[in-house]
Amino acid sequence: MSFPSNRIQLVNVKVPASFVLQSEGLQEGTVDDCLHVNLLVENQQVTAVHPHSQVLADTQIIDAQGNIVLPKFTEVHVHLDKCHSIGRMKDVGGDLVAAIQEQAKDKTHWTEQDIRQRAEKGLQELYQAGCQAVRTHLDWSDGYTPPDTWHTMLTLASEWQHKMQVQCAPLIDISLFQDLAKADPMVARIAQDKAVLGAFVLGHDNLELCLANLFELAKKYNVDVDFHVDEGMDPALNGIEVMADALLASQYQGHVLCGHVCNLMNYEQARLNVLMDKLAKCNVSICALPSTNLYLQGRLAGTPDRRGITRIRELKNYGINVAIGTDNVCDAFCPIGRHDPLNSLALGVVTAHLDPPFDQWLDCITTNASKAIGLSPTFLDGAAVDKLLMTNAKNTAELIAGGIATPRCLASVLTVATNNQEKY
Repeated sequence: MSFPSNRIQLVNVKVPASFVLQSEGLQEGTVDDCLHVNLLVENQQVTAVHPHSQVLADTQIIDAQGNIVLPKFTEVHVHLDKCHSIGRMKDVGGDLVAAIQEQAKDKTHWTEQDIRQRAEKGLQELYQAGCQAVRTHLDWSDGYTPPDTWHTMLTLASEWQHKMQVQCAPLIDISLFQDLAKADPMVARIAQDKAVLGAFVLGHDNLELCLANLFELAKKYNVDVDFHVDEGMDPALNGIEVMADALLASQYQGHVLCGHVCNLMNYEQARLNVLMDKLAKCNVSICALPSTNLYLQGRLAGTPDRRGITRIRELKNYGINVAIGTDNVCDAFCPIGRHDPLNSLALGVVTAHLDPPFDQWLDCITTNASKAIGLSPTFLDGAAVDKLLMTNAKNTAELIAGGIATPRCLASVLTVATNNQEKY
């Protein structure tokens, strides 16, 4: 992308306050939970954030017209091998087990061409939504060798690196880690492929041994870890507690992300506090997944009376890193949806009562989401403009509600504006 190297001042910008590290002196003209500022851009980088009243004389001025600038989104949890398969299914409906069974039937269609076509559609949706990075989970085989789809998705991830970072995480049954020697070459392969070590934990036997072996191998091969854990509302589920104890005992120092954790709705406050203390000590991130968990969890003969969501507010208030992900899109696990972190956050707002000001929740799909998958978070101070978005939303509620134009990469906006001498 051709980009001018001269000094540009983007004026009349709104920025959610949590995305500016050095906000002293910028409170003048604050609107809702946004700072009203001007951005100095030099050599494709934001080098200063000024109060909106401070206009520099020796710069090219571009008027942002009160639009919001924020970091690009990070999608922490999707299933690109399953997405957009709903059209060929006949018996969708039911709980998690029913979804697993119906999706398994669909695998007869999973040729390389089929996976490529559906996954690329999902990747394109994520890119158009304003994502800079995505982690996709991929079904693993019943044994220790990767399925044919593994190579296809790794190839796609490589092909997309110039647009968006794509992390692949296998969805491995935790019981495969009962035998350390057999699991070792599997994890070695995952590390060789520069992937994330993913596993699902749901009421398994010998869980302490399996998790101890998993963390031993994660340390040995220096891979990050991602769990589907306690994706259910059975009060007997305690995988997240066993995982936290195993992690503390292992002294593993990599990034650990736990998705779902729906069972926390059963915890009384004292038990929840003990767990959250452990999660905070070992720096675990938690990912809430509203769409799929609302669709599958709490199933009754009629209308469900429980919400399939983890304790977002309590976890975040305790200081635990919380992200919100999209999970399944148009498959047996969720027959509708779209790959769009803003849409997932909006669903989280309604489901978990995430009240305004929304500045405190946008980090769940940006800075905190990046940290959850082992990436450095982007703040406006010093950010490269190709890591930022501009939207035509005038406040954060409007941004999350949708109905606005597709967010645009700030680098592209500035290139067009400087070449055409036009306002955005």
